[in-house]
Amino acid sequence: MPNPEFSNPAKADHTADPVVLKNDQPGLILKQMTSLQDDLEYLQLQQRNAGHIAEFGNTVDSTVEEVTARRTNKHMSRFGIRKDNRLYGAAEFVPSEDVKEAEVGVVLDKDATGQGMALSALKAMTDYIAPSFKRVFAEIDPKHDRSIHMCEKQVTSEKAISWNESGGKPS
Repeated sequence: MPNPEFSNPAKADHTADPVVLKNDQPGLILKQMTSLQDDLEYLQLQQRNAGHIAEFGNTVDSTVEEVTARRTNKHMSRFGIRKDNRLYGAAEFVPSEDVKEAEVGVVLDKDATGQGMALSALKAMTDYIAPSFKRVFAEIDPKHDRSIHMCEKQVTSEKAISWNESGGKPS
């Protein structure tokens, strides 16, 4: 069920109090990133993990202005993945122009992979946004086995994630 703080996540108000998503992992906090401080932390995460993030074609921002512009563009919502007061990654979604579909993505610190954080974040975000969209999908590099496996775990209903492998069709 969507968080009642806003009825349509595609129209998220980035000036409102940040949304916190419920998830299934003890100690994991998934909080909407809305401030310049959030953007600075996310930039630092990207810089520490630039090779890991870029390995499968994801964008690594160079400046905090780029991070802020991307976060505020097209009603994107980004949720920080935190544990023990440390930012380990982010889960984000961007609605299509017609607001019928949403693309989701997860960026995770290389040292945090394999701990279930990305899957917990993806599940929580999908539960939050799926009622507002006809389709939720992820674009995944076909060589990124872990991301494909994570999306396969998440495909549990008609509203769950489908994915496009580069050059492929949604499943």
